[in-house]
Amino acid sequence: MLTGKNLSVTPYFDQLENGINGNSTVKDFETALQLLYLFAMDPRFDPEEWHNSIDQISAVLPNLVNQPNYKLQQQLYKTIYGGNARKEALSEETLKRASLETVQKNWKRLFADAAGAKLVIVGDVNPESVKPLVEKYIGSLPKGRKALKWVDPREDIVKGKIENVFEVDMQTPKSTVLQVYSADLDYSYDKDAAMEAISYIMDMRYTESLREEEGGTYGASASGNLVRRPKQTAVYEVYFDCKPALCDRLRELAIEGFRKLADEGPTDEELAAAKLNLQKNLPESRQRNNWWLNSIELYLTYGVDRDAAYEAAIGNLSADSIKSLAKEILSQENFIELVMKPAATAEAE
Repeated sequence: MLTGKNLSVTPYFDQLENGINGNSTVKDFETALQLLYLFAMDPRFDPEEWHNSIDQISAVLPNLVNQPNYKLQQQLYKTIYGGNARKEALSEETLKRASLETVQKNWKRLFADAAGAKLVIVGDVNPESVKPLVEKYIGSLPKGRKALKWVDPREDIVKGKIENVFEVDMQTPKSTVLQVYSADLDYSYDKDAAMEAISYIMDMRYTESLREEEGGTYGASASGNLVRRPKQTAVYEVYFDCKPALCDRLRELAIEGFRKLADEGPTDEELAAAKLNLQKNLPESRQRNNWWLNSIELYLTYGVDRDAAYEAAIGNLSADSIKSLAKEILSQENFIELVMKPAATAEAE
């Protein structure tokens, strides 16, 4: 039935909510709604396909667990989330606990009732022409009990200063560094824009210091994020692979780089470049359906026009706002550093 059609419909389960995402051509929009209806009302739980999938994962898992990146992921979950059972790398033990019956039970609990659901449609559509289709396929979904409400799953990043340096056998010796700063702070679009500017500026600084001057890495990635739910928090991360002999020096340089931004703020040139980058990205974002989809979802959740607020926040961006946010994150003294180094046997190779 889907031969020759251009669409994708996928259920999702996030930390605080579940739903169904999809996209299609205008011509195949009705088929996308049909699939949405079927996922909610007539999902297919095939034991044979389930066991085939489990067998495929079981076949590759023994090799996967010996890879350095897997061991890094294990240590990451263990260190950053303090061994939280909701945050763990896939293992043979967790795979054995997986149950199709559990999936089916929870699927029905989450999708059997459309109470509280919000439908957002963005794209080349005429509201009047799609209304009958929405009434047919979405309006017919059962809506009985009260809507489910999200609860805090308590997956917080561990507070304080933590260092985890560990060795791993690897064929190609290298060190991997992940530095994570976290802070509790109230969300605002001005801080959101400042966080994006911090990420952009620190990327530039690390390219110059860690890569060009020291020659110890092909590049470092700096990324920051502000979260509103379940708690308002900020997370700033630095990640890079490097030569083992230069690892400890680059770690310190990365830390000093962020401290310097918090102490002195960005230069005029850095501020102008960051602001120009955000201003350039905004018109490009507005050409994408996802921008408006997310903007409408944020409006329905928080009652704020994200598009207008974000544009204003870019205009408000200043050296002081960038410096202030960096200083606020550092002041809470929550810093986790993971360092994966090659074992002696690997270095000998």
